[in-house]
Amino acid sequence: MGNVETAIVYERHHDLEKWHYEGNNSTFHSLCSLQHLASNIALSTSSFPVFIWYDNKNMEFLWHGSFIIVHMFCSLVQELMHSVYKQFEKITFSEWRQICGYVADDLTNMTPRYGFVSDFRNDRHYNRRYLMDLIMDKPHLRNEFVTALVPDGVPLFNLGQMWSWLVEYTDFLLKFIAAFTVGAGSPSRGTEVTCMQIRNTSSWTQGLYMIGQHMAIVAQYLKTSTIKGHDTLIPHILDAFCQEIAKVIIFQTHPFAEQIVSILFPG
Repeated sequence: MGNVETAIVYERHHDLEKWHYEGNNSTFHSLCSLQHLASNIALSTSSFPVFIWYDNKNMEFLWHGSFIIVHMFCSLVQELMHSVYKQFEKITFSEWRQICGYVADDLTNMTPRYGFVSDFRNDRHYNRRYLMDLIMDKPHLRNEFVTALVPDGVPLFNLGQMWSWLVEYTDFLLKFIAAFTVGAGSPSRGTEVTCMQIRNTSSWTQGLYMIGQHMAIVAQYLKTSTIKGHDTLIPHILDAFCQEIAKVIIFQTHPFAEQIVSILFPG
């Protein structure tokens, strides 16, 4: 660049210099604000980003270096739901009973051990022995889970098969948690969901409620409790698919899992 061109550039820069700062209504004001915001984000980040938008339409991004398109999540959810249902059929021996009708829940009851699963109004839904009775009644299931019957009629269970079912059930619950977390919107942290209670404890309230006709996961936000004087409740409504499976889990399969644990670890 020659001396003449350089002089012209300096002259133009001098004419525009007063607009290069925040507070002056100009294009440079917005650009400068965005630059400051970007610099502040970069300086306050303790590590390199794991998430980066790849296009200007917010439809493609990088996650830990993997290229992801937003609409791929639809396929992911479909596959996840399909996998959950296949495993659900397996752990219930394709004999699960749909929970129909009204499910009562007293949202104001903070008594320890209370939850809609133990509400007396839901006794018609709650059957602790449903799957166990199914095993004893169906010959092909009895052959898998029972090795013999002692003279007084008490079954000797196949502990290996019991253990295999429990492992399968644990894997199913992990997938189910992922499924309802994806479908419920604004997902909670995994540590919050995996330790969620279905009954109140002496120090914590349950995290699963029936709100009218809908089942909801209710997370608790604690960081503002000191300021507000109470915890902030954040409900996430389950979709219809996950809600129906959750009812079967709570009223049928979870009680069976508790029985298996008591058989595997007596006393």
